[in-house]
Amino acid sequence: MWTVEEINYKNENYIDKLYINVISFNENNVNIPEVNNYSGESLAQWEIIEYDKGDTLIIKSHNKIFDGRYKLTFAQDSKDNSVFAKLISKTTFVVLHKINLGIPLLGNEMFID
Repeated sequence: MWTVEEINYKNENYIDKLYINVISFNENNVNIPEVNNYSGESLAQWEIIEYDKGDTLIIKSHNKIFDGRYKLTFAQDSKDNSVFAKLISKTTFVVLHKINLGIPLLGNEMFID
């Protein structure tokens, strides 16, 4: 699971408009947060496309805030070794922080790397 640390849609801050600030990636699905004033299912499809110039994350969702093609980058916090992901599209900017629950994963969640 990842927490949504920051989200901007069309240059407007949407962090307070999320019903929850957690997103999780499974084999083919991603559970995205529902957004106030935007209907759409919280279950979406995702895929990674690897290019020479970097990775692209595609989220296919009825929720227009998250639907789209994102440039995907990762960074590691030197203080606690936690991982951050940055997703950038034409309309949406998202910063995710990897949650370490301190327990082994059950095999149905994938770490994107």
